[in-house]
Amino acid sequence: MYILKNAWISIKRNKGRNILIGIIILIIACTCTITLAIKNTAGYLIDSYKNAYDKEVTISFDRANMMKDFDPSQTEGRESAREKFDNIENFTISDVESFADSDYIESYYYTFFFIKNTFYNSVCFAC
Repeated sequence: MYILKNAWISIKRNKGRNILIGIIILIIACTCTITLAIKNTAGYLIDSYKNAYDKEVTISFDRANMMKDFDPSQTEGRESAREKFDNIENFTISDVESFADSDYIESYYYTFFFIKNTFYNSVCFAC
């Protein structure tokens, strides 16, 4: 009881200093509360945007880019285009699985189809 009594007397004796310290502590507490509220809200917004807007990535060959120099009137152009298309390497299952092992990939599917003696490989990843 003696300690509490002396503490109370000390508080009454130095009112100006104690009020100033109290205001500083109140400002620091309010600043910490506001900072934590902003941090939690920003984290929630980031998570909601990540969940709302899934990304889909497709990996395939750009055949239009390969055909841009093609001149059908020249025999050499046809042969060079045929050679380019014959030299295309396919995706292998191990390639697809190595992409799918990434931490950023949630799911994937692999398609393979033919159009007019031409094959298409496509891999689609959902992040």
